[in-house]
Amino acid sequence: MKNIFTLLLLALSFSVYAQSPRAGVKLNLSALAAPRFIEGQFEYLIDDNKGIQLSIGVIPSTSKLRFHNFIDEMDKAAKDKAQTGETTVFSGMKQSAFRVTADMRFYLGEGEGTGFYLSPFIRYYKYTFKSKYKEDVNADKTIEAWRDFKLKTNVSAVGIGLAIGTQWLINDKWAIDVTWIGIAPSFGKIKATVTSDDNVDWKKYTDDFNNSVSSDDSKFVQKIKATSSKNGISLSFPNPVPVILRSGVSVGYYF
Repeated sequence: MKNIFTLLLLALSFSVYAQSPRAGVKLNLSALAAPRFIEGQFEYLIDDNKGIQLSIGVIPSTSKLRFHNFIDEMDKAAKDKAQTGETTVFSGMKQSAFRVTADMRFYLGEGEGTGFYLSPFIRYYKYTFKSKYKEDVNADKTIEAWRDFKLKTNVSAVGIGLAIGTQWLINDKWAIDVTWIGIAPSFGKIKATVTSDDNVDWKKYTDDFNNSVSSDDSKFVQKIKATSSKNGISLSFPNPVPVILRSGVSVGYYF
């Protein structure tokens, strides 16, 4: 889905750009606050008061979580104490991300890509977290039964909303773009899959989990669905962040 969505937006942007040389490329400086997150932007000015912008941001799949060093130290202490090689689900957890945002900008006042603007937008994002860990699956702990597990979690959503901001063009070329605030209701889900090549009774895991969910008082928890397969269990539930918030500063060049 995301590949089709991206190709359509790219085709739209470049087909429009081909009609006029007035366009710009920008780098989202605020996105750099996240570890290894890079987001580039392309804007085409349709006329003095309107523009179309496409933003694409990524985190490479090799990126570790920001606090991985602290977590690794915790895991090392647990390992030294238990002498079992135990690790947690956070051990060596890696993240990746992809998001694409399409804006329709309406410049008020000065125009020509400068001044205060209103920007209806649509955004799709997907964050992926992966890790490997070791756990004792023997419930009564009388006999150790260590198993190796793999976790993969996908968080994805689509949102449609409105942003407001201000853009300045220095010497009619160098851009400073500030998005003050953007809000969009979002619709998405979280899917987590735990697998193992070892011998694990996944049906029992699934039944126990579903029983605990059905007896929980929280309506949100009751929406979590668990299914089992030959070598794993999958959990899916609604996106717990129903609103996308945007703000940031970008710099760029118009030609």
